[in-house]
Amino acid sequence: MFQAREVLRLLAGEATEGSEESEYGRV
Repeated sequence: MFQAREVLRLLAGEATEGSEESEYGRV
């Protein structure tokens, strides 16, 4: 099952278009 945080990370990365991709993609 996908964790809520995992989904939020993906959504955040998509929404920021790479703005905070380094932060979410780092984990």
